Amino acid sequence: MLATALVSVAVFDRESNVRRAASAAYQEHVGRHSAFPHGISVLQLADFFSVGNMRNAFVVASRKISEFAEYREPLLHHLCTVTIYHWDLKTRELAVEALRELAPLAPEYMATRLLPEM
Repeated sequence: MLATALVSVAVFDRESNVRRAASAAYQEHVGRHSAFPHGISVLQLADFFSVGNMRNAFVVASRKISEFAEYREPLLHHLCTVTIYHWDLKTRELAVEALRELAPLAPEYMATRLLPEM
């Protein structure tokens, strides 16, 4: 749960400093414990520089991370329950772009769990 929460914040938070801090916390945990699934691979996709740019974090990094099954549904869940309802218009627009990229990876989950909630 900690891994998916940190990755969700690292790619979907509005503030670049928060995204970078979540990425650094994820990196620290991978380095010390090596208990996160696909830790090094995810770290390379959500490093300090790639999460610094909001569009890159929301659309590119999240799409690549979602290719790992352990992160796919938690990222979609975060998008559909938190980010898409954010007060900032730019954040909501990027959330919709990210949803367009991630939804085809889990159509069953989208249809049965997330769309009815939305």
